[in-house]
Amino acid sequence: MSVVQEFKNPMNPRETVLMAHGIIKRVSIKPIKGADPETGIKTTVWQGKKIESSHTISLLVAEVDENDKLLQGGEEMWVSMGDKLLKPGHQDSVSIKINDKWETVVPGWIVNIPLKSNEYNGKTYYKGSLAKIVVLGAGEVPASAPKAQQKGQQQPKQGQGKQPQGNQQKPAQKGANDVLRIYGTITAIDGKSVTVDDQKIGVGVMVVNNPNQLKELVVGGRVAAVCDTTGNVLSGFKAYPPLENKTPRKSTYDPIGVSTGHALNAMQILLDRGLNPGSTTDLGIAMQLHTLTIELKMEYAKATGNEEDAVGATVGNAVLNACRRVNINNLQNLDCLFKDIKAEANNVLVNLAEPLYKWIKTGSTTAVPNREAKPEPVPEQKPEPQPEPQQNTVDAPPVEEDEPNPAEWDFEDVPF
Repeated sequence: MSVVQEFKNPMNPRETVLMAHGIIKRVSIKPIKGADPETGIKTTVWQGKKIESSHTISLLVAEVDENDKLLQGGEEMWVSMGDKLLKPGHQDSVSIKINDKWETVVPGWIVNIPLKSNEYNGKTYYKGSLAKIVVLGAGEVPASAPKAQQKGQQQPKQGQGKQPQGNQQKPAQKGANDVLRIYGTITAIDGKSVTVDDQKIGVGVMVVNNPNQLKELVVGGRVAAVCDTTGNVLSGFKAYPPLENKTPRKSTYDPIGVSTGHALNAMQILLDRGLNPGSTTDLGIAMQLHTLTIELKMEYAKATGNEEDAVGATVGNAVLNACRRVNINNLQNLDCLFKDIKAEANNVLVNLAEPLYKWIKTGSTTAVPNREAKPEPVPEQKPEPQPEPQQNTVDAPPVEEDEPNPAEWDFEDVPF
């Protein structure tokens, strides 16, 4: 049974679907060509998206018989799985998700792999995807597979596990021509020798000959690099600061900008409604509206027992609503306008914002208390002269009107 099989697409009979069926004989993981010599990463841009890769993955798929047993002397074919970005310390194996669990791809798996073919220089190449591999079962591990892959484990590394201080060895790898990828926390620096507690292989010594690279290292920080078997840095060097020294992300919130925008919006509302400011400039109106908002925010925060920042947004929106609701006709001067805006904003806070806040928080307005809004001072008016009571008449007793219950207007428990 050939490794590459052709099927008619049941959805489109005119289309041929290619699939590799066989047993994985080898898993090849090689550093990608054309990578940055410092980071070991190759960056490409496709359709505006940046793609980073560090290794090229390929699977050697061998032919099986009708019982899915390895066919001795049968066909073998390399299937490219594309380029992947593998993290330092995890670059000698690849994993796929099977039933919501990540499994390491190992020789011996019997698989189906959807393929795409490409002709180049008279030869056909096949490419698959790790994400689309279907594992049918596990057969006998081919004898040509590396021992570590036969066991489904990663290659052991010398220096694995922590060694006592003073008896540390430089990390070694599989063979004389192999390299070691280190990533871990720096525990000591002695000249060019940097002791690294690798996340995977334990403690070892990295030799950093580049003085500029050595300056970037601090005890407690982290380092990643590709080293030879004696610990000398070859490529991919990158230093990281200690975790606790990471610079916190700066907040983009600008309170001055928010206040500026609020004052401009309030000014524009009045102008759009036809306000004639006379000799007062637009800037002057915006400045007075900002001053009004600050004063009302201080008063409202004090009245409700909250911090000014906690009520700032509510007060600001109340002022904007007041600018839409206040009467701007027959104004004597702008001072009267700003007094009316402040009074209306206070009314919006007490009779709209507070009950609405209570309803949004609790889903009920039945127990919403009311706090009487403080009236703005009104210029004193002289009482109109009352006519003298006529003689031979009896003064009628005053009509008792229903007085509001002060308890109904108590707003001390409103969480503003």
